[in-house]
Amino acid sequence: MATRNDYKIVRDSSIKLLQLAFNNSQNLTTLDDVQKARLGFYHLIIENTLGFQQNLDNQNVELVDTSLTKIIDVNYNQKLHNLSYPRMDDYGIDVVNLEEISSSEVNINLFNFKYRADFSESHIGDTDISRSTKFLDMLFADDLPFDESENKYTHKVINFLKNYTNSDSKYVCNIVLYMISNEANGIHENSYSYVKSLEKRYGIKIQSITLDNIMSFYDTRNRDKSAKFIVSQEDLISFNLDNQTSNLSFIVKLPINELIRITSSDSDFSLEQNPSFERWKKLPLQEIDHSLLYDNVRGYLGDTNYNKKIIDTLKDYSGNFFLYNNGITIVAEQIESDKQINKFEIKLNNYQIVNGGQTISSIFKFLTSIQITEILSAEKINELLEPLFNSFILVRLFKVPQGSELKNLIAEYTNSQNAISDLNLKSISTIQIQIENHFKQHNIIYARKAGDVGDSVVNPIFRIGMDDLAQIIYSAQGNPEKVSSQKKKLFKDYYDEIFPKDTFDLDEALSLAKLTQEIRQEYNQKPIYNKTDQKIYYIVYLVQAHSLSILEAMDILEYALKTFDVNLTETRKLIQVKFKALLDEIIA
Repeated sequence: MATRNDYKIVRDSSIKLLQLAFNNSQNLTTLDDVQKARLGFYHLIIENTLGFQQNLDNQNVELVDTSLTKIIDVNYNQKLHNLSYPRMDDYGIDVVNLEEISSSEVNINLFNFKYRADFSESHIGDTDISRSTKFLDMLFADDLPFDESENKYTHKVINFLKNYTNSDSKYVCNIVLYMISNEANGIHENSYSYVKSLEKRYGIKIQSITLDNIMSFYDTRNRDKSAKFIVSQEDLISFNLDNQTSNLSFIVKLPINELIRITSSDSDFSLEQNPSFERWKKLPLQEIDHSLLYDNVRGYLGDTNYNKKIIDTLKDYSGNFFLYNNGITIVAEQIESDKQINKFEIKLNNYQIVNGGQTISSIFKFLTSIQITEILSAEKINELLEPLFNSFILVRLFKVPQGSELKNLIAEYTNSQNAISDLNLKSISTIQIQIENHFKQHNIIYARKAGDVGDSVVNPIFRIGMDDLAQIIYSAQGNPEKVSSQKKKLFKDYYDEIFPKDTFDLDEALSLAKLTQEIRQEYNQKPIYNKTDQKIYYIVYLVQAHSLSILEAMDILEYALKTFDVNLTETRKLIQVKFKALLDEIIA
């Protein structure tokens, strides 16, 4: 259950993210802390649910690579961007995200935010949810595009989305409405029927994200976490990681109830030997220890098809769970085994789940469906818990010393078999950790993971994301036209070129990061030019490749944009090889 202190952590992180996103902006000086927290709350949630986003704060409504994310909340745009259009209205939706996942399918995520200025144990109710129905009605209306001469920005976004949602569109749309709140509780049970009716009416899913979910974003790692469990001799295989050590690692067939016990937030429970029936019957009340998942390369992804299958297997085919699931991987600083008669007692200390976070999170979600009351008989309780006691999971246990690169490699290679972004996989690599530490020495936050506000950096000068640095470096190497249209390749096909293992220069990366910050500040001081991330990457290229000043590069870039193919938008121009060639020709 979320607490008042959780509320304060989210509040302070929201303020910090806003200040880092709008570094030196005069608009922040007019806001009080409550307003900063409310507006920064958008950035906190967007990063932690969607990952790093680009062009979030300009009004260009078109895909960059295969995605688009826009904040359309009226208050946000008035306060931070000085936008003012006739009849401004966001129709109850604050953030819109679209991702093309194939030539015939898209994911559309709509966000409705509610930020409370004080801690509250309230729920999300019918009134909160109904605010978004006007937007949904407009989105699914099969009529002409909405007039963009009034309520310009919101109508522009809706018209863009309607290209996908109209009945004559070729796209299948997977639409989720997220109700976001910094309250302690999610959607009230009295609103469940209303939610179901809206889901059926619009063909969408409605989910809530509240304090408990948000707190799972944070690194609250308990480095002294310990656990014990007993397995039979035939359910355990031991082996050495190498021939030079006697450090044993294990592969274990573990009952699901035991997995829940050692991954729960109850530290005493994880060490108990042979818990009593009274203890086990409270199993559905256990909560996951999110700190165990911190080194995992992704958080819980919600109701994906994969996670639903995990829950359905436990519900309907628990006896086959061991066969259907890939299992989990745990690394620990210490693993001890004590052989007893036909069984082993295994002790873990300072352990982390580096693969299998989705499985663990889904198992704990399944727990919430089990309702045990005092009036139930022992027989009925056993029946309810039976899927957990009679199902098993494959657990790989690796003993890895603290600070060893082996842990990061295990995490990367075991997760590479799953649907995880290449950026997340590389975030735990040694070179990325080195960059983070080097930038920290210069009071710069290097965010390897979305939502990182750099708590260990004192008086940060600015914040730069891992994806942003990759695009900056690749632009400086002569490829500004590729960094937006081929963004997904940066951490796969081009990664070794951008971050060469043996020759990567930390000081050069730092210099480029600082240059980019200077370019952003110049754009802020020269509002006649529309600032976009794509333009900034081109300026980096021009300054580095042609030894221009920032202002000279800005003027040349704007001139080229005006003279190159008038039928294309700026976004489309900037990804053309011919446009880059034109720039080089102008300078030559």
